[in-house]
Amino acid sequence: PWPLYYDALGMPIYQSPMVLKPSTTVIIYEPYVQSMAVTWRVVCQHRRDNKYWSFIGGAQEIGESLPACALRETEEETGLQVRLELICCVDSDPAQGAVMQYPDGNIIQYTNVTFLARSLAPSHETSLCWYPDEAVTVGWFPLEALPQPFTPPHRWRLHQALALNQYPPIR
Repeated sequence: PWPLYYDALGMPIYQSPMVLKPSTTVIIYEPYVQSMAVTWRVVCQHRRDNKYWSFIGGAQEIGESLPACALRETEEETGLQVRLELICCVDSDPAQGAVMQYPDGNIIQYTNVTFLARSLAPSHETSLCWYPDEAVTVGWFPLEALPQPFTPPHRWRLHQALALNQYPPIR
């Protein structure tokens, strides 16, 4: 049988999703001086489930708003308090990696809202923490040197964040 979808890593999925979940991605950034030039650093996590690098995020829980979800996921996954600055994009297209098949057999389609955020404390004043069952590690990385392999839909989300669109794209 032909695959119905391809997941965020390009792997074929032969069944329809069982669940539709709203979710958030948070691109946490800060200015960074390197060789007398200002560049940007972002927080990335090395995911334990698929071994790819990605930005922070997760599924919305019943009773919380999407901004509250973004703030909760950020604090849970990094220990950081952040200020959400803008919405970068919305994506939900199952043909563009919005469907994920997990090792336990769950197949979920996500509707994701990506936020750009700044840490309330400079990175040199805080240490990042993470859940060892979700991530291998979490760290700050220069935009020019994102760790690899990096989740493809998160690359698209970063591109949208850097574009600073007046009207965030929806796909």
